[in-house]
Amino acid sequence: MNAKSAGVLVGIVIGLIVSFFAIKFFNRDGKIRTEYDEMQEIIRGKAYRIAFFTLVIALAILLVLDIMEVALPMTNSVLYFGLIVIGIAVQAGYSILNGAYFGLNNNKAKFWGVMITVTVINLLVSIMAIVSGRMVVDGKLQDPCINLLCAALCGVIAIFSVIPKKADEE
Repeated sequence: MNAKSAGVLVGIVIGLIVSFFAIKFFNRDGKIRTEYDEMQEIIRGKAYRIAFFTLVIALAILLVLDIMEVALPMTNSVLYFGLIVIGIAVQAGYSILNGAYFGLNNNKAKFWGVMITVTVINLLVSIMAIVSGRMVVDGKLQDPCINLLCAALCGVIAIFSVIPKKADEE
């Protein structure tokens, strides 16, 4: 295992640990499990189903591109993480638009504080990668693009979260 692989592995483990504590932090009662009412559970189930089929379609497209020997302008890490982001964005977007993203015991203020922090940090890392020339090498998006994808995902979740509020105001 080289240093880059070890760094990515450590980053994934740290991300999982931080996610575990973030869930406890987001919930007003300090529980790990977010509580949803019955309607939210049904909507979330449909959101996961739509996200799953979206990923199946995306993977089928990638399979066809691979069979056709089409080279994609990104590293495999960026491609795989991009697929994860697509699935999360579809699930979160559908859940938000249908009022099932935030649970009954969530603290939205804490959620927004963390989302803004994560977005800003990832944007700063992305800007540094662009300035230093590490974002694109030999015409291919490199691993620092993952930070840009994280920032974009947080942005999409933020935008979708504001849409229902605007509709309620009108």
